[in-house]
Parts: sequence; structure tokens; C-alpha cells
Amino acid sequence: MDIIGSLFYSGGKDGTNIGLDQQTWVDTLWTQKSDAYTLARRENYKARLGANYMFNEKHSVGILYDFVYYSTEEPNYTMRSEISADGKPYDSWKSKNVLSNEYPVHLVNAYYVGTIGRWLVNFNTDMRWSYEEDKQTTNEDSENYQDRTVKTNRRYDNGLFASKLVLSYPFWKGNLSFGGEYTHTYQKNKFANEQGILQDTDNKVQEYSISAFAEYRLKLGKLDVGAGIRYEHNTSDYYESGKLVNEQSKVYDNVFPTVSLAYPFGPVSANLSYTMKTRRPSYSQLDGNMNYINRYTYMSGNPLLKPTTYSDLTWMSSYKFFQLIISYQRSENAIIHVTNQLETQPNISHTTYQNFNKIDKVTFLLAASPTIGCWNLNYSAGIIKQWFELEHLGAIKKMHRPMPYLSMFNTFTLPKGFQITLDGVFMGKGHVENLLIGENKYIDVGIGKTFFKDKALLVKLDCSDVFDWRRNNTTLYGERNILREKDSWTDLQNVRLTLRYRFNSSKSKYKGTGAGEDEKARL
Repeated sequence: MDIIGSLFYSGGKDGTNIGLDQQTWVDTLWTQKSDAYTLARRENYKARLGANYMFNEKHSVGILYDFVYYSTEEPNYTMRSEISADGKPYDSWKSKNVLSNEYPVHLVNAYYVGTIGRWLVNFNTDMRWSYEEDKQTTNEDSENYQDRTVKTNRRYDNGLFASKLVLSYPFWKGNLSFGGEYTHTYQKNKFANEQGILQDTDNKVQEYSISAFAEYRLKLGKLDVGAGIRYEHNTSDYYESGKLVNEQSKVYDNVFPTVSLAYPFGPVSANLSYTMKTRRPSYSQLDGNMNYINRYTYMSGNPLLKPTTYSDLTWMSSYKFFQLIISYQRSENAIIHVTNQLETQPNISHTTYQNFNKIDKVTFLLAASPTIGCWNLNYSAGIIKQWFELEHLGAIKKMHRPMPYLSMFNTFTLPKGFQITLDGVFMGKGHVENLLIGENKYIDVGIGKTFFKDKALLVKLDCSDVFDWRRNNTTLYGERNILREKDSWTDLQNVRLTLRYRFNSSKSKYKGTGAGEDEKARL
């Protein structure tokens, strides 16, 4: 019998500066320039308690309970905005927001892992429930028009039940595994705006998913072969005020194959794999409730989104300490962040999500991780290029600019328990979906020392973003607008002193792997 327990707490403040320029071409050219500053207080509590019991080497069971609590308060959120119409000043205002958020989560996992004859049995079942409550008050002081106060309150109630069974059996020259998974998920969403500027809602999404899968792996001489298939049946029911809405309720049936080949060519190992899978939109992406940014900018999800299907072909090879990865990925019904105009009020920009036909992407990455004396290097260089087009101001805009990437992670292991780290990352300018991402880079350094013969005590000093280089400069292209984020930053530059002492340390024997992991991520 093993008893498992842990406690964790973190808390602090962080600030963010954002500069936004937005141009919208409708019957009038509307230009909005905004500068926002946010100071947020965040707290995070985690507690874990569990037990693991091994009957013998062939059978073990366990149960684990996790409680997580997040809270955020933004007592200082200030935005200054200036609006012009066809180049002439129209209005300006100062917005002060007060936001608060709390998010407790409960998660229970139970498992059984056992060997019965030549069969390996792995069973997991999970239960998860949580709620999230967001409160926001926005006070706008307008220079030319009426002042405005907007108060919103939203609450999400979430629940999940999932079970997964995997059976494995040695068959012929390989291993056969198969099984099934069941998930039931729901989210209740209530939203209220007492001023009546935004519509009150009371909706619920309830989803059921059943999947069956099988995989066979075998070795033919030096060749490793793997092939698998997965069938998924998903039902999603959408309710408004307790009534089923057929237009937003969906049923999906899909089959997804996987194939992999691995073969050593002398000192070079090579692997070729093909994978097909689907990713359903998260519940926040499906949330149709409006978030109020200011009187000309709203934000929401899109309950009509379809799942995205990914097809991935990847080549991996390695030689000594070198590794090469080349992959091609196609995303069909890709979910992309867009800004449109409200049909009833075209001067109001509405940021939401939308499905696009496809995005093709190629990734090339070369990595090296040698060790030279006390110096361990982990260097990588790569490039990501996509093929994506969208309609912008009556023409087709090609978003094809490749994005380079370079990282250099260095570790120096010195006598008497000293260790020095020097890390650097560079991301070049390039296109990602409908965004033009600006150049970004940072350098981190650290020095640490271990004490005692068993190295139980660690003292470490780290500095992140030494030169304060991290900045966000992005441009989002829409059908009739452009939104630019200029020189925005979050105060990620920091110095950390870490003290860590380990005593009677032992490896956990808990073998639970969870069920319904994709649904947990969506929640």
C-alpha cells in the first residue's frame, strides 16, 4: 500500500501593457487606437490525496483525488481609446474595468492494471466537475457621447465521466492491443447583463462519445511496423433555456488510421509515420455569449463550429547526437480567430472563431545535443511554413511567409555541485493562420548548487528574459479589417531564488493514466 499526498500554493501579481490599432472598412473607415494596462492578482491552490495497492507483481489498483482552485482579480484594468471616422476625430473614452474570476476543479481517477495469463489489462475511469464564475464591471467615460456602465456575470458548470479499457496480447511476431473509451460531458452556461446591452442567455451543451480502437505492432527483421485504426461516434446536444436547438446539435461518425515504419540504415535510424485525428472545438470556443471590450468591440465564441481534422505525415531520423524532423500537416475545417462586423451594427467589431476550408503546413527541424566535457548542448534550428489564403478587402491574401526558429540551451556541470545554465530562443517574423507574428526573442541564465552527498538540497538562482526583449507584435487580418497589436508586453522578466530539499524520495507506483483526456482539455 502506498499513500500519495501533496499540497501546493502560488500567488502573485503581474502586469500587462497592450497597444492596439484597428481599421475597419465598411460604409465608413473606422479607426480605433487603444492602449490598455492590466494589473492582475492570481492565486493557485492544489491538493492531492490518493492510494495505490499492489496485490502482487501482476495486479494493482489505485484511486486519486485532485482539488485545484484558481482565482484572478484585476482591480486595475484601464483602457484609453480614440475613434476616428474617415480620418476625422469621432470620440474618445477611458474605460476602467474590474474583473474577478474563481475556478475550483475536482478530479477523481481510479484504475486497475493487471496481467491475466498472457493478457495485459489496463482500465481507467475518471470523474471531473467544476464551476467557473466571472464578474466584470466596465465604466466608460466618453468625451463626446453618453457615459456607459456595463456589468456582466457569467457562470459555467462542468461535468465529465469517462472510462477507458485497453487489452494487449502478444500475437505472432508482435503485439496486438485494442479497446474502447466512453465519455459523457456537459457544460451549463448562464450569462446576465443588467443594462440590457448584451443578451442574457441560459444554455447547456451535453455530449456523448464512444470510440473503439485497435493497434498492431510487429518486428520483421530490422523493420518495425505499426498500424492502427480508431472509430469515434460523437453526439452533441445544445439547449437554450431547456429547449433542444437542432441547428446547433450535431452527430459525427469518423474513422482514423495510423501507420508507422522504423528501420536502421547502418548508424542512421529512420521513422516514417502517418496519423489522422480530429479535434473538437473547446467549450470556450463554442461559447456564444458576448464579452464586452468597449462600445465598438465585442468578443465571443461560435456555437456553430465544426471539428478540425488533422492529417500528419512525419519523417524522423537520427545519427549519433543529431536529429532531423520533417513533417507535413493538413488541417481541414481549421478553427481560426477572426474579427468580423456585426450585421445589425457594422461599426462594431466582433472577434470570434470561424472554420476555414484547410491549412497546409510544413515543419523542418534539425537538432543536436552533444556533450563536450562539462558542457551539454541542446541546439535546434527550424522553419515552419504554411499555405493559407483568406479574403481581405475584396481580394485574396496569401499568408505564406515562413517562420524561422532557433534555440540554444546550454548546461555547464562544474565541480562541487555547481551548475550553470544559459538559454536563448529566437522566433522570426512569419505567418501563423491569419496572423503575421513579429520577431521575438529572450535569454535566460541560472546558477545552482547541490549540497550533501545525496544532493538532497538544491539552491538555484535564475533570471528570465535578462535583456527584457520579449514583446508581442502581431497583425490579424479579417475580411474587412486589420487589427494590430504593437509592442505589447507582460512582465515576464524576473529573478527567482529556489530552495528545494528532498528526503526519503521514492518513485510513485501509481499506474493510473486517466480517461477522457481530450474532453478534459476541451473543458
